[in-house]
Amino acid sequence: MRWSIRHQLLLPMLGITIVPMILLVLVCGFLASRELQEQDASQVGRLGETLAAAEFPLTEHVLLQLRGLSGAEFVLADRHGNVIDATFEDDRLRQLPDRFFSHPDRWAQPEFDRGLLLGDVDYRVRAIPRTRRGRRDEVLWIFYPQDRARPLMRGLVLGLAAAALPAAVLAALASAWLASRFRRRIGRLSAQTSRIAEGRFVPIPEPVQEDELGELARSINQMTERLAQYRDALRRAEQLRVVDHLAASLAHQLRNAVTGALFAVEIHADECPAVSSDDDSLDVARRQLELMENYLRRFLELGRHGEPRRAVVEANKIVERAVELLRPRCRHAGITLDAVYDPSDAGVSVCCDEQAVTQAVVNLVVNAVDAVEQRREAEPGRVRVSVVRNSAGDDGVARCVVAVEDNGPGPSEKVRGELFEPFVSDKNDGTGLGLWAAANIASAHGGTVSWRRANGVTRFELILPCNIDEDGKSTSTSRCLEDDSRDPGAVEEE
Repeated sequence: MRWSIRHQLLLPMLGITIVPMILLVLVCGFLASRELQEQDASQVGRLGETLAAAEFPLTEHVLLQLRGLSGAEFVLADRHGNVIDATFEDDRLRQLPDRFFSHPDRWAQPEFDRGLLLGDVDYRVRAIPRTRRGRRDEVLWIFYPQDRARPLMRGLVLGLAAAALPAAVLAALASAWLASRFRRRIGRLSAQTSRIAEGRFVPIPEPVQEDELGELARSINQMTERLAQYRDALRRAEQLRVVDHLAASLAHQLRNAVTGALFAVEIHADECPAVSSDDDSLDVARRQLELMENYLRRFLELGRHGEPRRAVVEANKIVERAVELLRPRCRHAGITLDAVYDPSDAGVSVCCDEQAVTQAVVNLVVNAVDAVEQRREAEPGRVRVSVVRNSAGDDGVARCVVAVEDNGPGPSEKVRGELFEPFVSDKNDGTGLGLWAAANIASAHGGTVSWRRANGVTRFELILPCNIDEDGKSTSTSRCLEDDSRDPGAVEEE
C-alpha cells in the first residue's frame, strides 16, 4: 500500500505531540486528585475529631450544615448502634449491612483507610467516638465520597486539552507544510527521472538547499549529462558506421570512374601535345584525378594494410600543392587565392603522411572558398593561406601552423559549437565531413585544428608538430620513419 510522505510526516508528528500531552494530563490529574482526596480527608477527619470533643449536641441541622461545608455524609449513632441523626436518606441507610453501627472499632482508624460501596458511590468511612460529660455514649460516623475529585479531574483534563489542541494543530500544519515542500522537490526529481527514461537528457536547475535531496538532484544532473554524452557518442558511432559502409561502396565505384577519366586525359594529352603544352588546366585536371585515385586506393587498402607510412615533408610544398589544385576553381569563381610564406620558415618540415595532410589543407581551403561564395557584399572574395613556425611551447616542441583566412560570413551561430563533428554543416549542399576529416587527420599527427573570427575575417589553423630536433635542425626521413614505427605506448628501459 502506498504511504505518502505527507502521512509519514504528519502522523508521527501528531503522535509525538499528542501522546506525551495525554500522558501528562493523566499523570497530573491522578496526582492532583489523590492530593486533593488526602487533603479533604485530613480536613474532614480533623473536623470530625473537633466535633466529637464538643459539648454541644449534634442535631440533624448541624450535620446538614457540616455536609454542605465538607461534602461528606454524617451519621450520629449511640453506643448500641442506633441512629440518632443522619444526613443520609433513608434508602441509603437501608443499604448498609445489618448492625453496621454496632462495630465502631472496625472503622476507628485515624485515616480513611477502609472503603464501603453504597449503590454507585464509593465511600471512605471513619468512626469517631464522641465524649460528653466524660462519657462515650455517641459515635460520629463520617462517610467521605471518593468521586468528589472527579470534577477537579475533569476540569484539569479539559484545561490541559485546551492547551494541547493548539500545539497539535500547529504540529499538523508544520508537518503538512514540510510534507508539501518535500513532495514538490521529490516530484521534480521524479519528473526528471521520467524525462530521462523517455530519452530527454536535459539537466534540472541546481537546488539551493544543501541537503540530501539537493545532493540527489546534483547526482541526477551528473547522470543526465553522462547519459547525454553516451547518447551523442553512440549517435556519432552509428553515423560513422553508416558512413564507413557507404564510403567503401562509393569509393570502389568512384575509383573506377576516376581511373577511366585519368586514362582519357592522358590519351588526350598524348594525341594533342600542342594543345596540352599551352594549357595548364589539363595538367591541373590530371593531377586532381591522380590525387583522387590515390585517395580512393588508400581508403580501400587502409583496412588491409594498416596506417600509411610517414615521411619528412616541407610544409610549404604541401600548401603549394593544395593551392594549385584549387586555383582553377577560385579563378572561375572570381576569388583571390594567395599563398604567403615566411622566408625564415621556408625550410620548416613536418613528419607526416603527405597525402593525408595535403587533404586536410585542401579541406580547409575548400571550406574557405565555400564560405566566400556565400558573401553578399560587393567587396571581392579573398582566401589567404600562410605557413609559419611557432617557437617551442612548454613541451619543448615547435609547431607548424598552416593558417587559412577568408572574408566570408563565417559559421552560423547554430553550428559554431559543433564545427568539427561529422554531418554538421550550415551549407545547403554541405556534407559536414570536410572539417571533421581535417580534425581527425591533425589528431592522428599529434596536432589540432582550431578557428576564430575577428574583424570580419574567419581564420582556421592546422597546427602540427615540427620535425625539429633538440638543436633546432630538421631530422632525417629515417629518423621520422623510426619514430613512426615505434609503439607510442612503449616505455624504453635503461
